[in-house]
Amino acid sequence: MHSAVNQTVGIVPLANANPGNPFALSVSMVMWLTAAILWVTALYFLIRMPKVELARTDEATSNLRSDATVT
Repeated sequence: MHSAVNQTVGIVPLANANPGNPFALSVSMVMWLTAAILWVTALYFLIRMPKVELARTDEATSNLRSDATVT
């Protein structure tokens, strides 16, 4: 595991000495790629989320009325 951490120097960019404004649009490409990957995966899971069908309110209230008149 220690060797794997030492090998990440070529993959992960070094931190900026002066990070600047976090809300600025002029940030590193790594940040834009990370944000894009997160948005794509979020959209994928939102699309695959199961749909829930709600019962119609007029059917539910008519069932309540018919149950109330039985007694």
